Amino acid sequence: MRPVCLEYEGTPAIATQYLFGPDLLVTPVYTENVKDILVSLPLTKGYTWIHIWSGTAYQGGQTVNVAAPLGEPAVFYRSDSAYSSSFEKLRAESSEVNCIIG
Repeated sequence: MRPVCLEYEGTPAIATQYLFGPDLLVTPVYTENVKDILVSLPLTKGYTWIHIWSGTAYQGGQTVNVAAPLGEPAVFYRSDSAYSSSFEKLRAESSEVNCIIG
C-alpha cells in the first residue's frame, strides 16, 4: 500500500485513498451509513480506471462520485492491468452471489 501522490503527481489529495500494488486504487469508507463516496482518479495515459463492482470505465484526472455501500468499497483497477480478467471474474461472481441472496 502506498499514497497515490507517490505514483501519480498532481492527483488531488484524498487522505484515505491509496494504491494497492500498481493496479488497484482504493478509497475505503470510514463512516456509517455511507451510500457513495468521492474518488480522485489519477491522470493516466493510454488506459482508464474501471470501477470493480459496476464495470464502469472512467478517464483519469477527474473526481467521481461512486456507489460504496457496505461490502463494496470504492475500488478501481487500471484497464491495462495484467489481472483485468481476474477483476472481471470477481465482479461476475459478486453479482451472482447478490442474485442468490437477494
